[in-house]
Order: sequence, then structure tokens, then C-alpha cells
Amino acid sequence: GSLFIYISIMDKSVNEYAYSKIVKVEEYKRPQFEVNIDVPEKTYRVGSEVEVQGSAMALAGYPITDAQVSYRVQRITSFPYRYYWRYCPILPSAEDKEIAQGVVKTDAQGHFKIVFVAEGESTLHRFYPVFRYEITATVTDQNGEMHEAKSVVSVSNKTMLITSSIPEIIDLGKTDNRFETRVTNLAGAVQN
Repeated sequence: GSLFIYISIMDKSVNEYAYSKIVKVEEYKRPQFEVNIDVPEKTYRVGSEVEVQGSAMALAGYPITDAQVSYRVQRITSFPYRYYWRYCPILPSAEDKEIAQGVVKTDAQGHFKIVFVAEGESTLHRFYPVFRYEITATVTDQNGEMHEAKSVVSVSNKTMLITSSIPEIIDLGKTDNRFETRVTNLAGAVQN
């Protein structure tokens, strides 16, 4: 069942109601399952086919089979900072764009797969953009219960990030100067 509560606050200085709100209180419904989307560790380039896998598992441990998975893929464009941009009068920008949407089903193990093409924007290639594809998957089980999960896959024509910790001042008199360099893909997975 549910209960409706009407709340009002009166302002006595003007003898009027200053605020009112209706609140609906419902019985708590414990979720029966959860949805997870795996972050792919594979490196993707603009224009390639991206495959993202997920699962719907009951909190009791068994898979949610034959459930409907509605998905949506939204492209968000970002531009890594370039030191020379402080001198640029016009910085690049791009609007978010829906790349894909559809419906798939979970298999006998509760797994599902979302496949889409990582579309880029050819007019922006000289700015080396990073396209972040936000995947939203909503799973509806046979009882009508719905749960949602989100994940992000980053794609660019430059597939590796190199970071280094070089101090501002280096003592050239020392022979044991060390600098740590790390190479990762856009998902943050360390590359060898």
C-alpha cells in the first residue's frame, strides 16, 4: 500500500501558506537483481566496432535469463588540454550525440552483449579528441522489475596515454635520477 501526506507551511506575517507539498510514501521493495556492465580492457580506435558485455544476476546468485535489455549509447566529446591552447582564440567544441540504441536479451547465464560502431567526428580530428561513449543498459525481468547500469568506453585515434613524473628541478650532478613513466590505454589498463 501507500500513504499520501500533505504538508503545508504557513507564513504568519502575511497569514498565507508559504509552501505546500504532497509526499507519497510507499512500501519498500527490496531489489531482486542487479545489473553490471564490464569495462572493456581492449583498446578501440574511432570507426571500430566496440563490444561491451554485461550481466543481470539475482541477489540470490542465479542468473536473470531471457530478460529484456534496452540500451542507449551517447557520445560525449572531450579534448585533452594542450599547452598552446591558452593562445588560441577559439577552442574546439562538439555536441553530445546518440550513437546507438536497441534491445537485446540476456542469455542462459544472465549475460548480454551490446555492439556499436565508435563513430567519430571528422571535422575535429586535428584536435585529437577523446570520444567517451556512455552506455546505459536497463534490464527488465519477467516480473517487470527494472534496474539500470552505466559504463563509459573511451575511444580516440590516439589509443595510448603516456604519463610521467618528472620533477621540475633535476640535479644533473646526481647519477641516480629516476623518472617513472606509465603507458595506459584510454580505459586506464596498463600496457606493456
